[in-house]
Amino acid sequence: MKPGAHVQHFSDEFQIQSAMEGRGILTSAWTRGAARDRGVTIVELMVALAILALLLTLGIPSLSNLITDNRLTTQTNDMVGTLQFARSESIKRGEPVTVCSSGDELTCSGSKNWSSGWIVFTDSGAIGEVDGTDQILRVKQAQPGAVAILGDKSSVRYVPSGAIR
Repeated sequence: MKPGAHVQHFSDEFQIQSAMEGRGILTSAWTRGAARDRGVTIVELMVALAILALLLTLGIPSLSNLITDNRLTTQTNDMVGTLQFARSESIKRGEPVTVCSSGDELTCSGSKNWSSGWIVFTDSGAIGEVDGTDQILRVKQAQPGAVAILGDKSSVRYVPSGAIR
């Protein structure tokens, strides 16, 4: 407390300290509004939880769509990248390169469903089959929860000119 100041007590809850200049300053640590300012009421908490539940209800379906769209984009990019890789390898190596659907990562499955994965291999022996003279260049495993990839063919074969045969 400043020298020359005096304290006036108006009640047990309030103390007003007045200095020589005549300005009043509230000095009580416990005032009528302080108890409410220390936390939130149950009503405020319930309103906040209701707003949070509403936002989650609206946001989760759009998040699910976003995840599905990203999976589709990823699978599409993987397939396009694999086909570009196979074409460039065929041109670079000067021999045919085949991309085929595969469930076991070693042989072509013959299926038009590419969702189980695919392999890229040099195809200098029996056409469309991995045999002793072929080398597997790349393997794409099935993705969990992936979208279905269906095609008209079970394999794509590039010749050294870069054309599909």
